[in-house]
Amino acid sequence: MNHIAVVLTSVSLSTPLSAIEFSHLNGTASSGYNRLGTPTNVQDQSASLPVDVLNNIYSMLPESQYVNTSFIDTNLKSNIIIDDDFAGVVTVDVTFLNEGAGYRNAFGYFLFDPNNPPATYSDIAEHVLVFPNASKPPQGELVQGHTVPLNISLTAGQGLGFFVVPNGWSYSGSDGNVSGLGPWGQPFYSLPYLNPEPSALQAHNVAFYDAVNDFFVFGFDDQHRAGGDNDFNDLLVSIAATPTYAVEGINVDGSVDTGTYQVLEQSNEEITSTTYYPSQSGMATLMFEDLWPRMGDYDFNDLVIDYRFTNTLDNRNKLLSIDLEFSIQAIGASYHNGFALRLPGVDPSNIASSSLHLDGVLVAADILEAGQSDANLILLDDAKNHIGKACKFFRTENTCQAKPSGTFVASVEFIKPVDTASIGPAPYDPYIFAVEGKYHGDYDGRGWEVHLKEHAGSDLFSSNLVGLEDDRSNASNSFVNANSFPWALNIPAGWEHPKENIDIVRAYPNFSKWVRSNGSTHKDWYQSNHAQHDHLFGRP
Repeated sequence: MNHIAVVLTSVSLSTPLSAIEFSHLNGTASSGYNRLGTPTNVQDQSASLPVDVLNNIYSMLPESQYVNTSFIDTNLKSNIIIDDDFAGVVTVDVTFLNEGAGYRNAFGYFLFDPNNPPATYSDIAEHVLVFPNASKPPQGELVQGHTVPLNISLTAGQGLGFFVVPNGWSYSGSDGNVSGLGPWGQPFYSLPYLNPEPSALQAHNVAFYDAVNDFFVFGFDDQHRAGGDNDFNDLLVSIAATPTYAVEGINVDGSVDTGTYQVLEQSNEEITSTTYYPSQSGMATLMFEDLWPRMGDYDFNDLVIDYRFTNTLDNRNKLLSIDLEFSIQAIGASYHNGFALRLPGVDPSNIASSSLHLDGVLVAADILEAGQSDANLILLDDAKNHIGKACKFFRTENTCQAKPSGTFVASVEFIKPVDTASIGPAPYDPYIFAVEGKYHGDYDGRGWEVHLKEHAGSDLFSSNLVGLEDDRSNASNSFVNANSFPWALNIPAGWEHPKENIDIVRAYPNFSKWVRSNGSTHKDWYQSNHAQHDHLFGRP
């Protein structure tokens, strides 16, 4: 860690003991931070935050209202102390939640011995800046969910404290450099006695424990307590100490010892939010080749589906339900294929209900497939059953100008909310399978499946087919050939598919470059302006 000495140039209400030498959490002041003081290693974890976390906090720390004095009771903890009996190490992440300050504050941490704490702030061995500019746009760049690891390993009996330098960034901070120690000539600390006010006013932070979401919330007041609004929400951060039960006052079952931390009250637990993939108004496209493990004509029109996911989440950002709207755009296959969706990590016993509608009419009241350890939904038992018989190849030859199928909606509700980290991102695991009892060449029966390359097959997949003919599935990717060309594709947009027997590489020349680069170049290969239009369905 590099250090920078801060020269005291501000007018102070108390005499500073000495200049403070700050360390930097992320590299050096010049290399580890951008122009507005944001760490270059910051990660956006907003998707995993409870959707109503700020509602919960502001219900306890209302803007411009004097803090409830029970929250800053001197008997409560205002720091993180590792239990003396804990065997192991504790890691810590800090997440920016919000700020309501007129100042451009700096925020950091320090370590201390709870049995021999620093007598003055000059006794602190090291002040480590986490956010040199803990500000939202336009004064800074932090947004809710910006997270950094502290890169420390706490052990039994160690203390972790925090500090805020009021207006430390001010108007002259740059990169990781703060401009001074603020109007009072020193930071404000989570060890109250280090602060400059009389003892009754020395507290500058609250420490809440969110028992539902298993993290701490720290709120800071950035003004001398004799003035200001004393609302303690000038800077709000969450602290994830792993494992949490290693912290003094927190038990293995998540309960909190009396007189240690104020428990963060939960606001309306009925609050839900909705997310969409690819977007609220757009459609994504799935396309499959059904000659696996043989390459075949590689026209990627054996089954083409456009679709949109609508996900409903609870106030802890866990899935309550999933709706999948989709329609059949093309079937250029002689074989009969079904279409299914696997929900990774979701136990079938956690499905409260599942159904399929077509243009608002119920098709099936239960689409959950038996015999699977993960929930698998049968979306189309045979895709050919839903397109009529007017065309041999549905919408892959210009002689067949039929409209796409009607709109299907598959719906699934969960008994217990599902962690988004366990199920993974949309589109989850869509795949095709051979219809039982229908001819499917040399490889038939329910055990034949084709998935996106990220997924290796359902429990019913016949794994003995792996490695046959052109397939070179491996530990990293499944359903790919020796050159990593897949048999299934997903693109986050609508798509004009190739005509019958037109290799996708002829229709979209940049496709092969995208595949060979492992997706790092030519990411827009599927867009119309990169296509050979005479090779696309519906084009002359």
